Amino acid sequence: MNTKLEYLGDTYLFSQRARVYKTGRNEFGNYLILEQTIFYPQGGGQPSDKGIISSQLGEYPIYKVQLKEETVFHYTQSEISSSLLGELVTCRIDSVLRLKHAACHTAGHLIANCVEKLQPSIKAVKAYHFLEGPYIEFKGIYPDKPEELILELGNALQTSLSQSLMIETEITDKTVAETTHGFKTFRTVQIGNYEKIPCGGTHIKELTEIKNIKLSQLKKTKEGFRISYSTLIHEKE
Repeated sequence: MNTKLEYLGDTYLFSQRARVYKTGRNEFGNYLILEQTIFYPQGGGQPSDKGIISSQLGEYPIYKVQLKEETVFHYTQSEISSSLLGELVTCRIDSVLRLKHAACHTAGHLIANCVEKLQPSIKAVKAYHFLEGPYIEFKGIYPDKPEELILELGNALQTSLSQSLMIETEITDKTVAETTHGFKTFRTVQIGNYEKIPCGGTHIKELTEIKNIKLSQLKKTKEGFRISYSTLIHEKE
């Protein structure tokens, strides 16, 4: 079953009706598989969405979402009635958490873009976009004066945030993405005129949604260095 991934096209789609394709239980708990989903499954350094799937038979709080071989599993601690199979259910994700995750992910991309522009010989190779301790890892020579890089990077980030840059997503051929960038993905994300990056995560629409990006640490690693950060978004009224 190839689950249709609705979140790829719209980060701001917080609720949707979907039909239950399968229910069951595995080592992670009770699960529902839907024909399509707005829930983001954990992956690419980004945590999964949380929310509720509801029907006339009850509500199922979703605490974990996982993608396995093109199928999305929605895990709940509630007992699932076998009568739910084939039924239309209402999916609602935690929109506040979704936007925090999306902003954190976009901020990570922006940091990578800015560092690679400031130091073309340095490349981002790993990312962790969880709200607890996010970071971007780079491969390259550790800077002689790390404090200067942090200062330059901070200025570059503030300049980008002040320019109200838009974030564009585009579907691309899987083979091209893997050959060019080494990632098995079919979607690219681009902030303003920065380089396109293959990514299947959720992202905000424009940088004005981010209030501030704070750089907290530059740490040396085996192949380069890691920059830790935190993101503050504008709260919705």
